[in-house]
Amino acid sequence: MIVIDKSDYWPTQFSQLQRGVYTLLTRLMIGADQTHVAMASYSSNATLHYNLVQYFSAPPMEREVIAIRQDDTGTVTSLVGLSNN
Repeated sequence: MIVIDKSDYWPTQFSQLQRGVYTLLTRLMIGADQTHVAMASYSSNATLHYNLVQYFSAPPMEREVIAIRQDDTGTVTSLVGLSNN
């Protein structure tokens, strides 16, 4: 499970974080009989971008990482639940 903080506390480092996660995904052996990956992000809300059985190859996961946009809100870790968007 990869969890990304997309709050506004680190605006200059957010793109570095995305590149780091992207690079990690390119180096994992992802597949139905190999590594499974899930990804969520949070700030003022939490979002599940994909679960452990949604993708079995890196390219769609990499596209999801690049598509995440940083929120202009702070982190609220007391919120419960995930949305699927």
